Amino acid sequence: MMHNAGATKIATIVFTTFGLVITLAQLYSSAAASNTSFPFHYQRPNAFDMQAPVIRANGKIAFVSSRNGFVDIYVMDADGSNQRQLTFGSLNQANGYERTYAVNPVWSPDGTTIAFAGNPKYGSLGLYVMRPDGTRIQKVCDPPIFDIEDITWAPDGTKLAFDYGCSTIEPGDICPTDIYTVNVDGTGITKVTANRPNNKEEDFETAWSPDGTKIAFSALLPYDYTSFYVMNPDGNNRVRLTNGSYDHSPAWSPDGSKIAFRRLNDVYVMNSDGSNPKPVTNDGPVTEDGVAWSPDGTKILFSHDSQVQQSSGYLYLTQIYAVNIDGSSRTNLSNNTAHDYLGSWQPRFISSTNLIDDPQFFVRQHYDDFLSREPDPGGQAFWTNQITSCGSDTQCIDTKRQNVSAAYFLSIEFQETGYLVYRFYNAALNRTNALPRFIEFMRDTQQVSNGVIVNAMGWEQQLEQNKQAFAQDFVTRPEFTALYPDTMSPAQFVDGLYQHAGIIPTATERQAALDEFNTPTGARARVMRRVAENQTLFTREFNRAFVLMQYFGYLRRNPDDPPDGNVNGYNFWLGKLNQFGGNYQAAEMVKAFIVSSEYRQRFGP
Repeated sequence: MMHNAGATKIATIVFTTFGLVITLAQLYSSAAASNTSFPFHYQRPNAFDMQAPVIRANGKIAFVSSRNGFVDIYVMDADGSNQRQLTFGSLNQANGYERTYAVNPVWSPDGTTIAFAGNPKYGSLGLYVMRPDGTRIQKVCDPPIFDIEDITWAPDGTKLAFDYGCSTIEPGDICPTDIYTVNVDGTGITKVTANRPNNKEEDFETAWSPDGTKIAFSALLPYDYTSFYVMNPDGNNRVRLTNGSYDHSPAWSPDGSKIAFRRLNDVYVMNSDGSNPKPVTNDGPVTEDGVAWSPDGTKILFSHDSQVQQSSGYLYLTQIYAVNIDGSSRTNLSNNTAHDYLGSWQPRFISSTNLIDDPQFFVRQHYDDFLSREPDPGGQAFWTNQITSCGSDTQCIDTKRQNVSAAYFLSIEFQETGYLVYRFYNAALNRTNALPRFIEFMRDTQQVSNGVIVNAMGWEQQLEQNKQAFAQDFVTRPEFTALYPDTMSPAQFVDGLYQHAGIIPTATERQAALDEFNTPTGARARVMRRVAENQTLFTREFNRAFVLMQYFGYLRRNPDDPPDGNVNGYNFWLGKLNQFGGNYQAAEMVKAFIVSSEYRQRFGP
């Protein structure tokens, strides 16, 4: 059907009946039925890069802050504006004292991924990766006992190095701190240094050289000061660069010719062979470990305890500063009333062409943005062909791009995963405008969609398992139990959920929900699913969810996040979509988002 050049008819057909939405989705999934998805990976899709001159520019700065009562990762623009939280700490409700942490964020060399140390399930800090917007968090590896600490990327983006050990040099230590490497998919963990137990030896603060041939690191040996060494990535050819001056936090310049570092409380820069160390600052402003170059090589970031005025008086709070490499123009970037700790600076690659104009890249990005997975080969080929079949007909291309884009929201896969998650939040919780927030929605959708490719072998069983697990998790969250306490009777719980969802169930629907309590274990989760899967709710919220996904999918933000600051834009597009009976082409909704400067600037000029 989508091979028809008269593609404008598709929108009308699709919205004539939901049954044809399923047909559209099945057309895609049948093409992919015999395939499985690519393994999850975080490498830049070089196969889709268009050949054009590329400029390396300064992107966002990742950092850690305690501003909301938990230690979490944030990003901000290069000038310190537009600060946005990516991870959201939590307290273990089971024991009331364990907390989650997310620290040491490090951008991948291509700027598409953040590696970090964290403990989403509490306990010790493991190694994780996530998208720049905080979505698609994936575990790389867990530590046996202690925390994984300083992290660095190999320049080709395929490996990570980190240090791991007791994190202390108190007398009686039985484990040293050593450096390890691991593939991004979690395989191939390799110990590359071999310090001796009970000998107070530590190798830490790793930094992989831009050409991939060396790892610089800090080392502490018995009866010595912290100094810098370099070695081959396999641990061989260890060479000392500095000689005991309390040196910390080595950071290679983008071209690999220099190393910036902390010496005592100042920023220094030296040649990559350790020669000619020169101070960038000379008044001792550096109060925390961690130094980072700007991707264009003109600035250096460091952390400094600043005097900040609060209602209770002046406090000294750690803030993130930038300084030119000649020591001039020192600027407080984070400028916050809490402790902020430096992570790293995102490299951004700008060319004269925009990746999103390439049909293959356009399709692949939709799998990531809407389905939270890599494309299966059949699906990638099918949807790419919808666009390339237009040849050079620009009107056809424009229409097909809209239809292909909308198909991801309309697909069975999204309707059974992301749209289901939306209805859980809408039906059960007290949210502004009855809408979920971006990060929580994307992470829950990833949970429900994990391993699901419609029409692939076993997809229905996998989907059902995911739904059951998500529903059980959802009804045990503190926000849910505060509204629907366990002390509620089955009738109170069922009636309360339906009432909150704004649905008047039939007598049969209500009795079926009550009957779930004949088997008490998991009854609340099953009732929650019955309400969320109610057809009245499905139909009522369809257009609202469609508009919300324009913001979540394309812009990767909430409708009221900057630059909007309110939901006026969301309400405008909802009004347009309703005005045209759900026809996204007549409303020009999908078109407006995929040609918007905010969307296009995610991928190029």
